[in-house]
Amino acid sequence: MENNAIVFTQILESSRRVVTPIRLINTISRREVLTDALWDTGAEVSAISSDTANHLQLPVSVPHNTVQGVGGKAHGRALLAIAMPGNCGQATIVEAFESDQLPQDVEFVIGMDIIAQGDLSLSVSNGCMKLRFAFGPGFIHFDI
Repeated sequence: MENNAIVFTQILESSRRVVTPIRLINTISRREVLTDALWDTGAEVSAISSDTANHLQLPVSVPHNTVQGVGGKAHGRALLAIAMPGNCGQATIVEAFESDQLPQDVEFVIGMDIIAQGDLSLSVSNGCMKLRFAFGPGFIHFDI
């Protein structure tokens, strides 16, 4: 990762879950939402809750998709969105898997399709966990 990369950092409330803000945007309908996202290095693809996807009126990129998870196979749609992890002006286009099986307090799961575009690190000091994500060249600046 380049030394001049834009970096998002956040002290996390819990050392058990990595949850930060994310802004999700549909540039066609001009709808957007600022919500909580769970960073999940075990998820190959990002996922969005059905309620949030419906609110944003996201366009469908793949109408019939299957993903394999810990609980088995899940079937659903892949939807196009602009995702801004950390709500700090850096954005990427993502095909998020629509799911009604996300944790109740999480509207989006940041999977490896987004994480691999940057440099993620977690550190613990004095009982507090800190997330650091350096945005890679696949991210673009997006004025919010």
